[in-house]
Amino acid sequence: MTDEFLNFNPLFNISWLLPILLLVTVLLIVLEWIKAKRFIIYRLLAISIAMISLAMLLFRPSYLTKDKSDQYLVLTPNYPTHVVDSLLQLHPELMVASYGDSSKRQSTPQIQTRQQLKDLDGKIAFIAGEGLSKSYFNLLQHKTFGFLPATKPIGIIEITLPINTFPGQWSSIKGRINIQEPTTLQLIDPAGKIDSINFNQTGEQDFTFLLLLKQAGNVLYTLQTITSSTEEKFSIPLKVSEREKLEILMLQLAPSFEIRQLKNFLAAQGHGIQIRSQLSKSNFSYEKVNTDKKQISTITNDVLKDYDLLILENATLEQLSRIESEAITKATNAGLGVLLLMNQQDNKNKYAKSLMDFSMMKDDRDTVHLWFYGTTKKQIIKKLKQTIEPKQHIIPVLVNANEILSAYRYQRFGKVAIQLLNETYQLRLAGDSTAYANIWSDLITLTSRQKINNTDITLTDEFPYNLKESIQFSVITNEEKPILYYEGKIAPLMEDVLIDNLWSAIIHPQKTGWNSVQLNDSTQYDFYVSSKEEWSALKQQQQLNLHQAETVGLNYSNHEKVSRYNDIPSYLFYLTFLLSMTFLWLAPKL
Repeated sequence: MTDEFLNFNPLFNISWLLPILLLVTVLLIVLEWIKAKRFIIYRLLAISIAMISLAMLLFRPSYLTKDKSDQYLVLTPNYPTHVVDSLLQLHPELMVASYGDSSKRQSTPQIQTRQQLKDLDGKIAFIAGEGLSKSYFNLLQHKTFGFLPATKPIGIIEITLPINTFPGQWSSIKGRINIQEPTTLQLIDPAGKIDSINFNQTGEQDFTFLLLLKQAGNVLYTLQTITSSTEEKFSIPLKVSEREKLEILMLQLAPSFEIRQLKNFLAAQGHGIQIRSQLSKSNFSYEKVNTDKKQISTITNDVLKDYDLLILENATLEQLSRIESEAITKATNAGLGVLLLMNQQDNKNKYAKSLMDFSMMKDDRDTVHLWFYGTTKKQIIKKLKQTIEPKQHIIPVLVNANEILSAYRYQRFGKVAIQLLNETYQLRLAGDSTAYANIWSDLITLTSRQKINNTDITLTDEFPYNLKESIQFSVITNEEKPILYYEGKIAPLMEDVLIDNLWSAIIHPQKTGWNSVQLNDSTQYDFYVSSKEEWSALKQQQQLNLHQAETVGLNYSNHEKVSRYNDIPSYLFYLTFLLSMTFLWLAPKL
C-alpha cells in the first residue's frame, strides 16, 4: 500500500481550489493588517488557523494507520488460493469474511446484506477473487485496500458497440476474447446472415465485425462462440437513429460536378439544400431541394443562423466580399458548421486564411489509394497535393495510413472542416455509392451545427445490463420537477447538488429484452436487458477492472503491517474554524 502518511479526497479540484483559498487568505490578512494593531499577531494567527481549517474541510484528509487489529480479508468467487494462503501466513491476525460463492472456506462468515458490508467499511485490508459487484463496491467509502485478482475469465472479456448510428452507415463491433482452445466467433444479423472469425491460437485475441445498418429502430444481432464442446450465444442490441434533417447552404463560383453529386447524395437523405452559383460579379443562379428557405442574395449572419452547414470550395471563399466573409466567421463562432472543399493550394484572402487555420504539409502525390468498408477493391481518388498536419486541436475524420485527408476543428461554438479529396463524384457515377458514403457521411454529420436538446437521457453504466441488477440513468432536463417512469411506476430522481438541470436515477430491470424509461415530457430512452446467464466472462472482467482501477497498490511483505487510511473527523475542523472566527469577532471589542 502507499506509504504517504496523509491522503486527501477533495470535494473540488485542488488545482483551482488551492489558489482561491490562498488568495482569500492573503486578502483577509491585508484587510486585518490595516485595522487597529491591537492583538494583531493573534488576529493574523486566527485567520491562518481558520483558513487552514476551511481547507481541511474541503480537502477531507485521512491518515495512515498500521494497526493490525480489526482488519479483514474479503474472499470473493475464484480467489487465488495460493496467494491467499501466503497472505494469511504473513498476516495471521487478519479476519476473513466471504462474499458470493467463495465456498472453499466454509467456516468464514458470509457477507449477505448491504449493511453487513457497510459495517466493514474502513476495516477491509484486502479483497481477493473476482471482487464485489458494482452496487456493493460503491457502498464502500474507503477504498484503501489491496486487491488480489482472480485469473482472467474465459470468453468475451471486452466489447465495444457502435453509438450514434444511422441508416446506410457502416459501423463496427469490436472486442476481445480469451480462449483456451480453437474457437469460431460468429455474428448473426436479424435476417440470419452469418459473418465469422476463426481463432486457432489460445490466449487473448482482438476481433472486429463490420456491419451496414439499413433501417432506423432497435435491432438485435447475435454473437456466438463455438468450440469443440460448447456453444454460447450473446445478444448484441443496437439502436439506429433517424437522421436529423439538416439545412445546408452550398456556394460555388460556377456549377460543378462535385457540388451537384454531393447535393444529390444529401437530398436523397432528406436534407434541405439551397445552392447559390455565381454567374457573374453580380448575377447568381439558385437551386433549392427539400427546403422552403427564402432565396439568398447576400450572405449575412442573420441568414446563416437558419443553416446547420455551409459547404463551399476554398476558391469560392476567397472571392467572397469582406462583409460576407466576416458574416461567415461570426456565424461559425455562434455554432455554424463550415465545410471547405480544397480545390486550390493557397488562400491569399486574409479572411479565407483566418477561417482555414489548418497547418498543411506539401505532398507530391495528387492521388490516393483508399479501401472502404463494404467495398471489394481499392479506389484511386484525386487529392490536393497537400496533407493535414496532425495537431492537438485537429480532429481527423478520414485517414489513410498516417495521412489525414479530411478533418475538422472547433471554432468557439461552431466547427470548420476541410476535405482534400477531389472529384469524388466519379465514385457515384461509377455506381459505388458505398465508397462515396464513406467519404462524406461522417464528415457531414460531425461538422454540422450541434443540436441542443433540452432533454436527454443516458445510461451511465457499462453494457451489459442484467435482470434485477441496479443500473443508473443520467437525465438532463429544464423541467423543474421531472418525473421518470419505468414499467408504469415512478423511478425516484435525485438532483445533482453542483450542476443545474442534472438528475440521476437507479432502477432494477424487471424483464429481459428491450425495456424503456420515459420522462413526463414524453422523452423516451430504450435499453436492452440481457439474461443472467449471458456475458458472464465480460461482467467478471469489468468487475476485475473496477477493483484494479479504484483500489490501492499491494504490499504484504514480512516487514510491513497491513495499513489503511482513516478519515480525520471533520467536526474538529468545524470547531477550530468557529473558534478562530469567534476570536476575530471578539478581538476589536476587548
